[in-house]
Amino acid sequence: MNKWTRFSFLLAGLFAVSCNNNQVLADLSVQEVNDQIGGHVWTVDRFVDDDDNYTGFFSGWTFDFQENGTLVADNNGTQYNGSWYVEEDDDDRRGKELYLFFDNGPDQLQDMEEDWYFDELSNNRMSLYDPELVGRDELVFVK
Repeated sequence: MNKWTRFSFLLAGLFAVSCNNNQVLADLSVQEVNDQIGGHVWTVDRFVDDDDNYTGFFSGWTFDFQENGTLVADNNGTQYNGSWYVEEDDDDRRGKELYLFFDNGPDQLQDMEEDWYFDELSNNRMSLYDPELVGRDELVFVK
């Protein structure tokens, strides 16, 4: 097999996995998505907002997504309260959306306030994006 054939197979495989993840997520109800997120503490694995990478800023932070919709961001004992919820996209083109809100906190935390779309949701990874006119915001949480 030449390198172009192998590359084509690799791209096809990645596309199939991506479609499979999105299809599985599309098959989940809002309540099932809430159950996967809520009641767990997550950390930031990647956060890019308007082409600014804030991943390092959130090193050591935890995000407690409580089952009642409360969200507590903790930075070594300094806590910032907020809320979260999941709903179907208004026009249902992109599936489900995760909304994040914070009452206060540093600008980088406030930049997380978005209606995020899911790229992936598994037991230990939540990959989100917000399509922008220019660029793409990304937020990845892991357990």
